[in-house]
Amino acid sequence: MFLLCNPATFLAITALLGPVATANFGPNFCSGKLDKENFVLEAESILVLPDVPSDNTGFASLWLGMGTSNGDLIQANVVADGQPSTVFPDIWEVQAYVLKESGFQQRMHGGTATRGDRITLNYKYNPSTGNYDQTVMMNDAVIATLSTESGQAMGVGSAVECATEVNCGTMGAHQWLNTRIVLNVPDKHFGKNSGKVGGVTTGAWVTTDGGRTWTMEVAHIPEYKFS
Repeated sequence: MFLLCNPATFLAITALLGPVATANFGPNFCSGKLDKENFVLEAESILVLPDVPSDNTGFASLWLGMGTSNGDLIQANVVADGQPSTVFPDIWEVQAYVLKESGFQQRMHGGTATRGDRITLNYKYNPSTGNYDQTVMMNDAVIATLSTESGQAMGVGSAVECATEVNCGTMGAHQWLNTRIVLNVPDKHFGKNSGKVGGVTTGAWVTTDGGRTWTMEVAHIPEYKFS
């Protein structure tokens, strides 16, 4: 089992693992840590879906998450439910989603997807409400939105997760494309503090506006067998 790649960035996320203590995490990448006075204004990435995990008898998911100052985890995701009771074991389900610090879950279902579909996850801070607004798109069409009061995001990272005690099988290799993070305050060192584990390969984090907006062209996530 891999840990989320940058503990300094993901204090809020790791603090939330209590409610899902049995979760098993695979390869992932994450952004650099932020100073206390800074936070993420917007984050976006495009997930190119692999096949649903082979031999999955659990609850597997792929997500891009942001841990927040309120202890929430903003994590729109795609899930593959291979448990015996599921109706559709061979498709991805797409949803906007937040796991609150209390363990309460908020979600908006967006539909189903298959291999090759492109799922865009966008999180944007709304200064007029203090909420983060999630927009989930499939092949450029909006399929789900969700707005939550969650504090301020401390970092961004991907995950390959099995959220059950049983085996989630083998997650196929996949890509995250055109990842973009906009900070409240420019930070020229933000891209240098990023991390990756489990054989993940990525492009470089690049900024063209003095450190406020950071982009990464591609992240390659290798195949991973849950155990």
